[in-house]
Amino acid sequence: MKQNTPIYGIIGADIGYSLSPTIYHELFAQKHICAIYNVFDLRNSDLNDFMKSVRLLPLAGFNVTIPHKRAILPLLDRLDFVAEQTQSTNLVINRKGKLHGYNTDYEGIRQSIENRLKVSVRGASVAIIGSGGGAQTAYYYLVSHGARAIHVYHRSPASLLRFGAFVRRLPRPSSFRPALLEEAIDDLGGCDLCINCTPAAITELADRNVLRKVARILELRYGVYDLVKRAHLRGNYMLAVQAVRNFKIMTGQDVTVNRVLKIIDGALRDD
Repeated sequence: MKQNTPIYGIIGADIGYSLSPTIYHELFAQKHICAIYNVFDLRNSDLNDFMKSVRLLPLAGFNVTIPHKRAILPLLDRLDFVAEQTQSTNLVINRKGKLHGYNTDYEGIRQSIENRLKVSVRGASVAIIGSGGGAQTAYYYLVSHGARAIHVYHRSPASLLRFGAFVRRLPRPSSFRPALLEEAIDDLGGCDLCINCTPAAITELADRNVLRKVARILELRYGVYDLVKRAHLRGNYMLAVQAVRNFKIMTGQDVTVNRVLKIIDGALRDD
């Protein structure tokens, strides 16, 4: 490793599955950038100590995934506008010891819905499954683009209450309904779009007969799992869009979504 070689990485819990090292090492190679990308597997209790060390070590930046997208916010010096609105960040850049948080999940969600599923959410009825940073980003996108009704399905009473505190900061749609997933999952059938923001595949959370009644389904989870219908999009495209934005912020260099999708597809085939 050359002196002053930038070091990047991803932080999260139990993230040995992450494709991020494969994506960014390949992009570094294609763009002839001398940089390193590591995985930092951190429990919740490790986050504070890690963040203290970041300011002292030559870590140029890192991606953030479950469960740290919200918890990391008080430990940062500055947030971009979307990270501030969503209260969630998935990229941190270290600028001379000052830590700047960004939310590029938003663009991944937006382009997945608008470019791939070909949906306008204005006036639509949308269901969100989950309560984490991805769900908060999805909610912010929906209220910003005029969704008529948003139903958010939670997997625990505690997450329902926590999400309720988040939505009070933002404009409300005409209809907003929080509910526990196990009690209300059959209600999904009437929505125009369902966004699954949990780590579990949607087929593990809802009956396929219910899901077939949903007009379109977006999952933030990437992989090669089974789809319910043609209008059911895995998170692979979102991951690629997010990586393009991240790479631009990290290095100042442009890459295409299709280039990143090829890397993702190749890595998933190899697995």
